[in-house]
Amino acid sequence: MLDNSPGNLFKFYKDRSAMFCMDGVVYDGHLKILPVFTSSAFQPCIHTISKATHLPISDGSEALVTVVGSIHFRFTNNKKNFSQVCVNSMYFFCVPGPDS
Repeated sequence: MLDNSPGNLFKFYKDRSAMFCMDGVVYDGHLKILPVFTSSAFQPCIHTISKATHLPISDGSEALVTVVGSIHFRFTNNKKNFSQVCVNSMYFFCVPGPDS
């Protein structure tokens, strides 16, 4: 989804429970992350995930999710590392589609 339609990722973020960091710049909360994902630099891009972890928190109904990887912007030779942290319901699942 990040590669083809990054704006659609908005529905997976809850208020301020997400943080995205790229090149030392921290975007805290979904309202600050969305403009980054929908900017022309991200249209289109190819991302690679190096590491993803999740840690159950509180009563076990939520998890702290950490993703580390890189983004290659197709029309440039520019490749940037990123990290992302968010709190998600333990009932949230990402299922690969036929094109992902």
